[in-house]
Amino acid sequence: MRPTPNHSLRGFPAPAFFVLAAVAVFSAATLPASAAAQKQSAPPPNPQAFVGTWTATFKGSPFMTIRFAMKGEKLTGTMSSGEISLDPEGNIVAVTVRPGERAITIEKVEHDTVRLTGGEKNGELRFTFRLKDTSHAQLEILSPPGSTAPKPIQLVKEAAKH
Repeated sequence: MRPTPNHSLRGFPAPAFFVLAAVAVFSAATLPASAAAQKQSAPPPNPQAFVGTWTATFKGSPFMTIRFAMKGEKLTGTMSSGEISLDPEGNIVAVTVRPGERAITIEKVEHDTVRLTGGEKNGELRFTFRLKDTSHAQLEILSPPGSTAPKPIQLVKEAAKH
């Protein structure tokens, strides 16, 4: 007996298999276009969203301040911070506050993120500053390989002074 046109192919009747294959080909062809459209529709960076004074605290006391400002159309900033001690999981267990502010270099401004570097006595540190909302952010310190990376540091923006 010869197979009929509805012969099963791996458990699917032939017409169902061809419909599934057509859907898969169509989906694969449109996914890159959809991803490109989403990427193109992302809003441009708004450096103004970062402007202000951001503070991190440890046990209720401030230990880090980041200030962003606009100079013309360019985002600039300074940072004051102290030494931090970490447990093996990257949690802050102690801080020592150091006076003074240091300039930070803004490498890239993206939609909700600023990539920056800041000078330290032992060399440059790299950071990622990410907005969580209009008054909360987190700072990720990008540690060199082989060292314990701190968990992201939470910062709060000072309310605008009137």
